[in-house]
Amino acid sequence: MSIRSLNFRLLLSAGLILAAFFPLVAAVLERGFQESAEQAVKEKLQIHVYSLLSAAEFTHSGRLKMPQNLREPRFSNPGSGLHAFVQTPKHRPVWRSNSAVGVPLIPSPPLKPGASEFLLDPSGHFVLHYDVIWESEKGREREYIFTVAEDSDFVLDQVGSFRQTLRVWLLIIGSALVLVQFLVLRWGLKPL
Repeated sequence: MSIRSLNFRLLLSAGLILAAFFPLVAAVLERGFQESAEQAVKEKLQIHVYSLLSAAEFTHSGRLKMPQNLREPRFSNPGSGLHAFVQTPKHRPVWRSNSAVGVPLIPSPPLKPGASEFLLDPSGHFVLHYDVIWESEKGREREYIFTVAEDSDFVLDQVGSFRQTLRVWLLIIGSALVLVQFLVLRWGLKPL
């Protein structure tokens, strides 16, 4: 097939369009999957924060008290990858879960009461901070920030696995499309 032939030019232009299209599809699908996975982590961390809020109590002296055993067993196991902290807005630690022993306090950004912040911190944890104001029986208000953090390794591994599988299948499908397109063009442009 000559470089000047109509067959070659049509095949080349269609191949270049497909070659540009599939990486864009891959990027959009990868980003969508990553955002979906991060949203699922955020929702799970939010449930853990609500669980901690429901377990928290005030002592008669107005101090925050957390139970020894929480509903989520991973909070009791050091090295589980799931950590919880309660801190003041000035980053003074008030409580930490047993799983957070030896883990540095994850300071929260400035938050207003009732606000939350979800982020991936530099140490590789997905973190949710939630600011609350509690009023004691005596009417004293105290502001606390509940923080729950989970290792990001599992989610990042899932995203990486999805990315690899997606690229392989898009490469296979793209190659098959180029081959089919080549055969159709050859057949369609063949002299009668």
